[in-house]
Amino acid sequence: MQFFKRILQSSAEQVAPEKRRSGQRLAVNPEFPLRTGLGLGATRNNWNWKGRLVDCSEQGVRLLFGTAVQAATGESCDLKLDLEEFVLELPCHVSNLRRQSDGFNLGLKHDIADAESRGAYRQFLEIVALGAALRPHLRKHQPEGSNYLVEQYVGERRSCLNVWRHPSGGAVAAAEFLLKDCLIRMVAGHHPEYFTDTEAVEAHRANPAHALEIHRLFRWVVPNLSASVPDDLRKFLQKYTG
Repeated sequence: MQFFKRILQSSAEQVAPEKRRSGQRLAVNPEFPLRTGLGLGATRNNWNWKGRLVDCSEQGVRLLFGTAVQAATGESCDLKLDLEEFVLELPCHVSNLRRQSDGFNLGLKHDIADAESRGAYRQFLEIVALGAALRPHLRKHQPEGSNYLVEQYVGERRSCLNVWRHPSGGAVAAAEFLLKDCLIRMVAGHHPEYFTDTEAVEAHRANPAHALEIHRLFRWVVPNLSASVPDDLRKFLQKYTG
């Protein structure tokens, strides 16, 4: 199942595979609203939901289980990703399995054959990457023309978080979060605003249907922000995910 119909389409379908950083592993935070199921062997339809997705890449994923997993290297299996009832099932095989201090670490390599599943999984990777790949890019220690302190976080997949802070105390006054061709504008004490076509001279306010998809994407990205995003900024953004 495709996670989005209006957004994240061009990145999933038009970017040539050789231009992707396909080996890049993207960390997945425990707060990310994802259920991960694993089907193994003859009991493949009896999904084991006790694993947690630790990271993912174009080639595969890594899961952490608190208890032992009866699996062998090379064994075929099915991976189920359930993101708030948007379900994606992917054929895989076990690439490695090892015990560690906090449980069993299971590596899976994808065996995705059909284009629809591949496109849907790439959308999933984009959802994870838009927050996980953010890194500090700019921080002003003196107010600019707006009389606010400005900071910026930039990701490799066209995500950019711009922040304005009050000079006195440093509290967040406003933020704009660019997610591909969509923009969420947040000002303290006001409702968020949603915009599309951000590459145009002036962004267009999103219609209601489009705004719902942008909000859903925003709601999924925020729990998986990189560790470089400070806690007070996370809390500010979380206020607008409801």
